[in-house]
Amino acid sequence: MLEGSLSAMERAGRAGVQMVFGSDLLDDMERHQSHEFRLRAQVQKPADIVRAATSTAARLLRQEGRLGTTAQGAHADLLVLGNGPLADIVVLAEPEKHLRQIVQAGRVLPSAD
Repeated sequence: MLEGSLSAMERAGRAGVQMVFGSDLLDDMERHQSHEFRLRAQVQKPADIVRAATSTAARLLRQEGRLGTTAQGAHADLLVLGNGPLADIVVLAEPEKHLRQIVQAGRVLPSAD
């Protein structure tokens, strides 16, 4: 099933289908949601994956300028990571290992350390 999903994702991308990041996992499986970043990395470039989770999602939701950007007046929550996701997408697949700080609604949240 996984191989078929990856193949379908690759074909859809080549055909120009706009895909966004998202998962329907709930309850006990919710802890696996970030794993989608690692799976997508098998068929997509890191920049395309980050775009799918931010600006592409905002555009498809008709929320450009409000979501998916760090522009003034936008609703941007930021994750400060130890490494950049464009160099290593695993930092988003395993945020608990790489997360340094969270900025939510313009406020720095207390560190979990």
